[in-house]
Amino acid sequence: MTPLHYHAGPPVRLGDRVRWGDEGQGTVVVMIAEQTALPGYVAAEWDYLAHS
Repeated sequence: MTPLHYHAGPPVRLGDRVRWGDEGQGTVVVMIAEQTALPGYVAAEWDYLAHS
């Protein structure tokens, strides 16, 4: 899987605060391809999204 990058070029990183649209916001809690997650999250529980 190709590493994710923002439109402006920098790579997406675990813990990044992100915004989309006018009201959407959140935190990158899992990096599926790298199988890493912030404390309190389990990367394997999100693995099904890698196959969508």
